[in-house]
Amino acid sequence: MSRYISDILRDFVANRAEYKCEYCRVDAQNSFFAFHIDHIVSIKHGGKTSP
Repeated sequence: MSRYISDILRDFVANRAEYKCEYCRVDAQNSFFAFHIDHIVSIKHGGKTSP
């Protein structure tokens, strides 16, 4: 399974999260660092790269 997350999937996830961190809900514009797109279940535990 690829570890690559496509730009389309990144845009989908960011839009779905309203461009906020899905853990703390801080707005992306108010963050010094860029947010990461991550797997809920890690790849090594069988997680999939999907929305």
